[in-house]
Amino acid sequence: MSFGVTSKGFIRKPLETILQDLRDKAKLPSFFGPDVDLSEVSLLSIWIQFFSEEMDTAWKHLESIFYNQFVDTATNVALDYVVGLGGITRNPSKKAEVLLRFLGVNGSPVPLGTICQTTNGIRFVTMDSGTVEAGSIDIPAQAILSGPDGIVPANSVTEIATPLTGIDSVSNPDPSFGGLPRETDIELRDRYKRRGVAGGSSLVALQTLLSDLPDTKSVVGYENVESFEDGQGRPPHSMEFVIEGGTNTTIADIFESYKPGGIRLVGDVVVTKLDPLGNPQTYRWNVPQALPIYVAVTIVKNSFWINGSESIVRENIIKVIGGIHTVGSDATEYLGKGIGKPIYSWELTGAQFGSDDFDTVRIQGITSITIKVGLSASSTPNLDTLILTAKQKPVCLTSYITVGVT
Repeated sequence: MSFGVTSKGFIRKPLETILQDLRDKAKLPSFFGPDVDLSEVSLLSIWIQFFSEEMDTAWKHLESIFYNQFVDTATNVALDYVVGLGGITRNPSKKAEVLLRFLGVNGSPVPLGTICQTTNGIRFVTMDSGTVEAGSIDIPAQAILSGPDGIVPANSVTEIATPLTGIDSVSNPDPSFGGLPRETDIELRDRYKRRGVAGGSSLVALQTLLSDLPDTKSVVGYENVESFEDGQGRPPHSMEFVIEGGTNTTIADIFESYKPGGIRLVGDVVVTKLDPLGNPQTYRWNVPQALPIYVAVTIVKNSFWINGSESIVRENIIKVIGGIHTVGSDATEYLGKGIGKPIYSWELTGAQFGSDDFDTVRIQGITSITIKVGLSASSTPNLDTLILTAKQKPVCLTSYITVGVT
């Protein structure tokens, strides 16, 4: 019987066959001969058992590698790569949203990043600010955690976790909405097949191939499908890729093999190669521009505060923004939201209460917290939002973050 890749697919050699093959080989004259002691307690038999189990593990890994190449049998990250080559990506979990109604004294402010919650601790953070007029103000908010746990009924968000002067109460007149779980393998396969490989976006396929290069750290692609220049200055029917890491040769090789015809590549990096017919072809892309992000955090603590939590606050922020967190001689790099993504202070606030999007740690003992961001080391950060260009990569270092606790 044949094992490995066969006309019937991949056939894994079972452990019993591996054991028998090694025992038969041990009896060959070229090895130990037919009289070799293969009793269960013999040293050779013990070693055969040991190597057989190791080989069995290797066969299982080979089988997994084989089947993870195909959409019907690939799972988890392997399935993401397979469908990515066909032009689609897995839908991530999504946070629920809700409209919060604050009641209070006219003129009382409700700042962006205000935390409210249900009685069982499902938290929402305001995505905008406002001022009470005619006794109330409606402000949109987003669940801190992704997924269906953020779906709550009307009038269930009743507690204000961030103390507000002049605000008497909060409620949600309507249920929250959104809050979808991460797309499952079964759902992703079904969507891939219904859409069809030919219908996939070449932008996504190229982005997947570039991301798979061993020396690239991050890749973001943009496409202008219109017949006129877009708002970012990209010409009609063009693609722009912002690539961190990688080598010019390997990146240009991907474009040479997979760039769709009739699409112009734009960027400041220019590489020219000769095609198989000897004609020069030019490939362009951009590299990200590091943009330092400075953060100021003000915390009012309570009795549950743990001394030293300031370091975790800083790390939580860097996990969202991206950058390097340093403790003593240990430095950890986080990719964060990525190139060109806006920075919101409400998102940094929510990260301090635990965020599965960025694997942040919940900080105990916070009565209230205010976070502001900025672009200058010479002035105190005072912004709620930073909008980045397509080429800018936000970078935050531990020394860029000040944390005041009272």
